[in-house]
Amino acid sequence: MVIKLDEYIPAFIEHIKSADGDFLILSAGSRYYIERLLAFRGIQEIQIISNEGKYENKGITLLPPDIYHPFYSRRHGVDKAKVVQSLKQKYKKVYYAGNSRPDVNAALLADIAFAKGKLITLLQAKAAEHVPFKSFSR
Repeated sequence: MVIKLDEYIPAFIEHIKSADGDFLILSAGSRYYIERLLAFRGIQEIQIISNEGKYENKGITLLPPDIYHPFYSRRHGVDKAKVVQSLKQKYKKVYYAGNSRPDVNAALLADIAFAKGKLITLLQAKAAEHVPFKSFSR
């Protein structure tokens, strides 16, 4: 499996930071490979909310948070909607970008949702407002 990082993400993150915004990565995947992808692109100091993971037997084993974690999800490990609810307590506006089924409820809670891939059709089916996008280029 090949995991690609959008080539525009470093510049996009810098743009957000220059506007005094915070950028974080929220994933139902594993911190293990996210950290490596970010390091490979020279991206530092990004908050990651994700499942832990470890490399073993030529693959990555997901290590979800325990059931008492505030963002716990039985299905995905991390409940993205719970994270967005928490962020809405801290920020005036929460912008959310996603691409798949685990992103639906979080996107519905965000002030503005950006969608690509399967998330576009899932939000269209709910008649939910969203901004379709293909990459993080401005």
